[in-house]
Amino acid sequence: MNHSPLFEPYRLGDLLLPNRMIMAPLTRNRANAPGDVPTELMATYYAQRASAGLIISEATHISAQAVGYIHAPGLFTLPQVTGWKQVTQAVHEAGGRIFAQLFHTGRMSLSYFQPGGQAHVAPSAVQAQGYQATVYAYDGSLTQLPYGEPRALATEEIPGIISDFAQAARHAGMADFDGVEVHGANGYLLEQFLNPVVNQRTDEWGGSIENRSRLTLEVTRAIADVWGANRVGVRFSPFGQLHDQPPYAETEATYLYLAAELRKLGVAYIHLFNQATFGTGGFSDDFLATMARTFGGTIILNGGLTFETGTDALATGQAHLMAYGRAFLANPDLVERFRQGAPLNDVNGARLYGGGEDGYTDYPTLTSQALVSSTY
Repeated sequence: MNHSPLFEPYRLGDLLLPNRMIMAPLTRNRANAPGDVPTELMATYYAQRASAGLIISEATHISAQAVGYIHAPGLFTLPQVTGWKQVTQAVHEAGGRIFAQLFHTGRMSLSYFQPGGQAHVAPSAVQAQGYQATVYAYDGSLTQLPYGEPRALATEEIPGIISDFAQAARHAGMADFDGVEVHGANGYLLEQFLNPVVNQRTDEWGGSIENRSRLTLEVTRAIADVWGANRVGVRFSPFGQLHDQPPYAETEATYLYLAAELRKLGVAYIHLFNQATFGTGGFSDDFLATMARTFGGTIILNGGLTFETGTDALATGQAHLMAYGRAFLANPDLVERFRQGAPLNDVNGARLYGGGEDGYTDYPTLTSQALVSSTY
């Protein structure tokens, strides 16, 4: 039997987590279409993983304009709220806790997804290079299209996006989530505003670090007004280059400014995704330590963690909570597997995105494997 601080309880705001293992947000593309409504199958999937200290939902679109993926759920219609409510109920009945991760894809979208076929939006008309979107062709087959040039948001449109985040946060409350995570990572709209190569604006939403950070902070403040700051977290991927986020000189200064401002807001946590293990940039231990000191609150660390590296990061005080993505994806009972030192299931890479039960809810647990073994 393994012993590790991973299995110790932790108080996150006014929530008591039974352990320090977080299920990271994972896009799985299983929502019903049209409508992007969460399903009973999704409820089963999340409930299977309720032994995590906290589940953070897959990235969830805040509005019709925010959509950039097929079969990815939203929180901007009442049917979506109802669909999510069956998910949260299943998680709670299984003894778990779940936050809704909210996002706007920005330039990582297409007119295909937009209401009325309008242009997708971004801080500036700067196209994402090297990536393609998966869409349905006219014959119903899946095909890929390059992301086209987005339309720069007008200054007067930006308050509406903040309002959309706040409304989605209210919907998360209606769906009985336990809190909200603001998705400011992985090259989506909020990070697009942070990056001065992508954000070439000359108004109050661009230029200086303060201006480029304004949208992230205003969105977080609006959601905190809905939920209370102690039920709101923010996810970043500093130095990450996923979705064509070019490096820039003020990266460290930008994130330290955000950490200091989020400390003033009193949010529950900052969730840092280190893309180094994925080969798309990443941050150093020194940067992590500086972020933690500047923020002064709970830090969640994510990115290629194992039992050993998660245990070490907790033992050395690098962060307070460890987020596991693919490990939870393939191992619904990851907490118990870590506790027992049991082997982990392999990820079914062919069924990561879209489909049904295969590669989604059919991963065996230690209990189910033992039952199978006992029949022979």
